[in-house]
Amino acid sequence: MVMLGDSIQNQMGHYYLSTWQPDRVSGQVVSGSFAQSFGSGDVAANVFISHSHPWLDRVYRRSPDAPAAPDGTTAISPGATLHPIFKAGTAGTVTNQLSNRVLDAHLASNQAAVYADGNWAQGKPVTFSALAYANPGAQASGLRFNLWTGNGTSPAPLATVPVLGYAATPEYRSFTATATPTDWSNGFSATLQVDGGTTLTAGANLPIIATRFSTGDDGFQLDMISQGGKGVEHYLDPANATDAAVAAHLDFTDANVAYLWLGQNDSHSKGDWKNRVESILDRYSAVEPGMRFVLVSSYDTGNEKSLGYAQALHELSLARTDALFLNMYGEFGALAQTNGVYLADGVHPNNDGRQRIATQTWGLISDAAAVPEPSGLGLAVFSIAALTLNRRRRSVPSIT
Repeated sequence: MVMLGDSIQNQMGHYYLSTWQPDRVSGQVVSGSFAQSFGSGDVAANVFISHSHPWLDRVYRRSPDAPAAPDGTTAISPGATLHPIFKAGTAGTVTNQLSNRVLDAHLASNQAAVYADGNWAQGKPVTFSALAYANPGAQASGLRFNLWTGNGTSPAPLATVPVLGYAATPEYRSFTATATPTDWSNGFSATLQVDGGTTLTAGANLPIIATRFSTGDDGFQLDMISQGGKGVEHYLDPANATDAAVAAHLDFTDANVAYLWLGQNDSHSKGDWKNRVESILDRYSAVEPGMRFVLVSSYDTGNEKSLGYAQALHELSLARTDALFLNMYGEFGALAQTNGVYLADGVHPNNDGRQRIATQTWGLISDAAAVPEPSGLGLAVFSIAALTLNRRRRSVPSIT
């Protein structure tokens, strides 16, 4: 499941994972877009970035609508990329996970607390994959992802895969390695490191679109590409991400469901906004045939357009065979009752609010699964019983 939204959505990763109850978790996408949870201390996944090497200029965490990178790359991903830029120099010897480290994609050590079904990857072979944007400006050699567990001092990784980022013509390339995590005391990390003795080229890059940990089983996987302050235009504009970039991301992550929570930052009329949301659905369906959608209405924040936007999403779910509507506008509560209790500032949820959202969205999904579907149309959302949710229409309070 890939999640599109604004700052309300991008705070929810841990809370969805710890509260929703899929039959089986089978993967986790870790990218520049994945945000830490707030307040609980439990982080499902995270990215660590190093800037401490004389041969490393910096690692950008680049949003899709950021100005072109120093190397000119732009519109290469629908989510935030991790974008190292190197300086001239020679790397020293690699002795452990911390040596010559550029960045880490990291899974949490407290799996049972973060993921509803417990230690989903512990003791199983886990395949790590990285999607890179190979291009003429990339570092030509000497980079690899190493897989590590433990306290970071082990002298040898569990597995390794070289990363070949140079390409005369830009293209997307994936790199994979498989290992079985055992010591989870510090989680499970895929660390991009520079081989000892490598000569780095000034200005060379290696844009990482996303990384993924997967058991290869059928099951639920979370991928966050939400970004604070954005609305529908962000996900439609090809200047932010080309159709090829969207297709490469979805193909790499193997996502078949998109979960949209938008509207807080939009000011369009109901009809115009509805058309733009449908354009997002059509765009994703065009690049990933068979994609299904969960449409979530924003709760009451005093925005006069919120009810109309909720009605628009409900109408889309009735008109399409590939969409499920979750009415958070009707479920969460009126602003007068929620502000200061579940909302920190009238818009953004506090810890209790995030937990309320996770609980209520799961309740709405479960309710939808229990309502008879007259047309027999199915919607494969994620792991409920046999990984299917077979109900789409329902009567919805506050929506006519």
